[in-house]
Amino acid sequence: MYEDISRKCDILNVVCTKSKLWMHTVYPHLQDGPTCGLAIICMWGDSFMEHSLTLENLLKTSQANCFTKQGEMFSVANMKALCEQVMGSDHVKIEHRTKGFDVDKNFIINEIKTGAIVFVPYDSDYNHDPCLKKGLKAHWALIFGLLEDDHDEVYLLARQGKSNHIGVWKYSELSESNANLKQIDPKRCNNDYVIPAGGIEVGLCNQYLLLKQVK
Repeated sequence: MYEDISRKCDILNVVCTKSKLWMHTVYPHLQDGPTCGLAIICMWGDSFMEHSLTLENLLKTSQANCFTKQGEMFSVANMKALCEQVMGSDHVKIEHRTKGFDVDKNFIINEIKTGAIVFVPYDSDYNHDPCLKKGLKAHWALIFGLLEDDHDEVYLLARQGKSNHIGVWKYSELSESNANLKQIDPKRCNNDYVIPAGGIEVGLCNQYLLLKQVK
């Protein structure tokens, strides 16, 4: 993983030194259809639980709870409820934060440095990096670490369900992307997906989950 991160940093012209790198080992898990949120739950399970979680079982559980129809997860609150159900309180403490990455920056950085994982919705660009599409490309990522360059710029280490490759994203860019989730893609018919009352601005915007293993 360090070699993969180092190669990405070389492409971005970011200096990556182990003394300024904090991360967990998190294995990729590709999504099937619109199951990006479920895929990152599987990543967590593959990396931290004795028994792996499967997309098939997660889909059935989330459908049974009326959280989703096809695997889409447009509510951070529903993601938290699903995680608590399948992970159990014996494995992880989950906190639903609603003030956004900008307000919570110091808190998030300190929590990641002390072992936290973050589940965050954002807009995904063609290369899966954060972008600003007003929520039309809403997607889920798992943040498993961070690095600081020589100029104290913070980069977050990310996995998401459409690629096996690691993302190295500027903190500010993910923060802005998370804060711009306002509109549902008009191609996503309400009859085909579970969309919270008030839309994705209520369900996703400026929200994320912070997960810490229970010791």
